[in-house]
Amino acid sequence: MGTVIYASSVAVDPINSSNLYVAGLSFARHTGFLRSSDRGVTWDNPVAGLPFNYYNTVVVNPVNPSNVFVAGVTGVYRSSDGGVNWQGVAGIPTTEYIASIAVDPLAPATVFAAGTGGVYRSVDGGSNWVQLSGGIPLGSYSNSLAIDAKPASVAIYAVINGAVYRSVDSGNSWTPLAPIGPTEFALTVTIGSSPKSSSSLFALAFDWSSGATSVFKSLDAGASWAPVGPSHPPNDPLLGFAVDPARQSTLYAGAYQSGVSASFDGGANWATLGHHLVGMIMSRVAVAPSAPKTVYVGSSHGIFVSTDQGKTWAGLGADAGGTSQVSALTVSPAAATTAYAGTGSGALITVDGGATWSPMNSGLPLIDGFNPPAVTALVVDPATPNTIYTGTDGVGIYKTTDGHNWTPASNGLAGENVYSLAINPKDPNTLYASTYDGTEGPPDSRVGIGVFKSTDGGAHWTSVSAGLTNMLIRTLAVDPANPTTLYAGCNSDGIFKSVNGAATWTLSNNGVGSYPSNIVVDPANSTVYTSTYDAGVFQSNDFGNTWNPINRGLDVPSASLQWLALDPTSHRLFIASFMRGVASMVIDRSED
Repeated sequence: MGTVIYASSVAVDPINSSNLYVAGLSFARHTGFLRSSDRGVTWDNPVAGLPFNYYNTVVVNPVNPSNVFVAGVTGVYRSSDGGVNWQGVAGIPTTEYIASIAVDPLAPATVFAAGTGGVYRSVDGGSNWVQLSGGIPLGSYSNSLAIDAKPASVAIYAVINGAVYRSVDSGNSWTPLAPIGPTEFALTVTIGSSPKSSSSLFALAFDWSSGATSVFKSLDAGASWAPVGPSHPPNDPLLGFAVDPARQSTLYAGAYQSGVSASFDGGANWATLGHHLVGMIMSRVAVAPSAPKTVYVGSSHGIFVSTDQGKTWAGLGADAGGTSQVSALTVSPAAATTAYAGTGSGALITVDGGATWSPMNSGLPLIDGFNPPAVTALVVDPATPNTIYTGTDGVGIYKTTDGHNWTPASNGLAGENVYSLAINPKDPNTLYASTYDGTEGPPDSRVGIGVFKSTDGGAHWTSVSAGLTNMLIRTLAVDPANPTTLYAGCNSDGIFKSVNGAATWTLSNNGVGSYPSNIVVDPANSTVYTSTYDAGVFQSNDFGNTWNPINRGLDVPSASLQWLALDPTSHRLFIASFMRGVASMVIDRSED
């Protein structure tokens, strides 16, 4: 997809399967919608009439597939030309969050939408909408719709305030169905329809007493429910559920950790189709300096560890399973079993190779009175591994000299948010940081402040941004063999280089992608590698003067690469990608 979109919904043209539509969010493409007319080989993001925002559902009219709907945090938008041009609709405010859309296949001008205003209906193909109220409590939230359309009767099902409702008169009146269970409330509802038999009704449900998620099935239109398949614990919740439209006994379920499972007998038996790191946002990867076969990866699902160069993975640590997105990750140079992770709510430490993780937030301020700040960068002093520096969102840089307790280390630093930290391995009192103000939207309000340098272990910082024409620096790297040589990856302009300890910078982006995510330098020969969000992995053998892509085996440009780590002993690169798992690549040193 070029720069990958965080996809929340996918739709296929039922008549021409070459036409694909994806709803979600892509900061790099500045869109919430992508369209392909060649089965996903190429993608475009038509934005005529469609504002940049998060869209969580896309639906194609099954009878008139040129009519496409997207919906999300700004209501509903419709297209009558296959997603090229878009119009707003009347009757649903643009302040409305819409979670689900369903089209009546027997009367395709009738469309339903569910959201924070309850349930809406259009009878003119989606141009004009009315809010439905018959039997729906005032102020209700509806988050899922399904239509069981048969020539003799049409039933519409909606999840409203955690209960399943049904309408048999095109939405004019609604009736609550039997409770799914004593402590369960519904998340989504799905139809398993067959022309030769009665339809099955499925509901994905959450048990508020235990935190478990399960699939329930009804064979009597919601008069009674029975579980199908095992329940999933809180650290492995079910996130999605689907029924094969051609064979209602074939069911699929997607879980947070255990991946995708399937049942081919209506839910009586389930089998895991695959448990991989694919499908997660792999945000960080780090190689243990003292034992390079040990690799840690941070993700949207917590932290995973491999001790065999990524062939197999174990996770999550018992106390890391509930973490938010991992935004920083590093391994102690003294012990491969000691690692540090930054999350959206402070830092974590493991001393047993990732089996367990503990908070490491002593001394960090509480942003809202309860939670520590997001930790966005971590570096360890290679000479004294108990000395660690962390960059944060909102409160600058902190330092610990005992591996546990943090103290402020931001004197002279400008910018409230830290993107990157780098340390001079030959003189660990010399550090570099990049900062910015604002937030990464939408709307995107980031303002880069540039690069700062400390020569006294973080006690004082000075600006070192002369020559930078783009101050939004996402990543910094020091050449270990020549530590006055640095590289800075910026947002949209590639890479800058300094050969005098960051006193001045020059552009060094000949042949490289525009959006570097991380830069590493081989300590043996100063070869530079960078991962990019938009164009794969690049290598420079001449100190950044020219760059060449090294993307064999990678799905480029579809794979948006989030981070890069190097094992210098085996000449292996590890690459963390967006929704594509972790890849490794052995570098041919003969080409260096």
